[in-house]
Amino acid sequence: MIRLHVLGPGFGLPSVDAECIAAIALLKLQLPPELWTLIPTHDDSYGLPLLDDGSDQVFGFHNIVRYFDQHQDKHDSSSAYPADSTALTSFLSTHAQHLLDISLYVSFDNYTLTRSAFTKILPWHTNYILPPKRRAAARRRTEHLGISSIDVDNVHDDLSGRPSGFDGVGKEQGQGFEVEAQKRASLLLPRRETVQSMLRRPEHSAAFKLHALADNFFGPLQSMLGNRDFLLGDEMTSVDCLAYGYLSLMLYPQLPQDWLAQTMRRKYGKLVRYVARMH
Repeated sequence: MIRLHVLGPGFGLPSVDAECIAAIALLKLQLPPELWTLIPTHDDSYGLPLLDDGSDQVFGFHNIVRYFDQHQDKHDSSSAYPADSTALTSFLSTHAQHLLDISLYVSFDNYTLTRSAFTKILPWHTNYILPPKRRAAARRRTEHLGISSIDVDNVHDDLSGRPSGFDGVGKEQGQGFEVEAQKRASLLLPRRETVQSMLRRPEHSAAFKLHALADNFFGPLQSMLGNRDFLLGDEMTSVDCLAYGYLSLMLYPQLPQDWLAQTMRRKYGKLVRYVARMH
């Protein structure tokens, strides 16, 4: 029995992580349901998704694809188009990841909901480690894009999500200081704009940048899809599994700032139908 360890479900999807969703889709494609089982976990010490067949452990979606190429009689038909498969995989892993980083983590309004999704699947202490860790990684990956102005963090936003009693001894004494510090900070520090305020002001260059990033991903991907059912032809492949992992997290979560899903629905109907075929 193959065990697939993934980050748990969220947003109505089988995982809150794109590669974990992709790995689930891949196992559904490669194996009958009685030969594998899904194990939600929060331990990403070595990376998730993790496939364990009892003798080997394989970490990461791309390594899991290689595992099936080596161990299964049913080979992934993407191997018939190695150049196209490699190009598409690289395109998805780079551009789609950046868009998800911005939508789910860099945008403060949306990150609040993302963190709530994690709260439902994580032990309480891990909720104060894993989501901030993933958000920090998302910021680093998107720093070069110049969209940091949509991050509305200030000196106290991390305090707002702490549960009662988290600070332990001295909480009452420190509460007044924190409130006073927040008031002073709000006077001293300029308020940074949110995604919502940007998108309401079309003259703002960052609004154009967000839409351009979306168009520069969705446009080429829809062109690659063309009139086919799947990216490399009439059969679903591992590349489609990866695309589904990313696109489903762009399309289905109901976020306060849903510019990414709205762009997809308004301008890229073929991609919406493509995701629905695999959903």
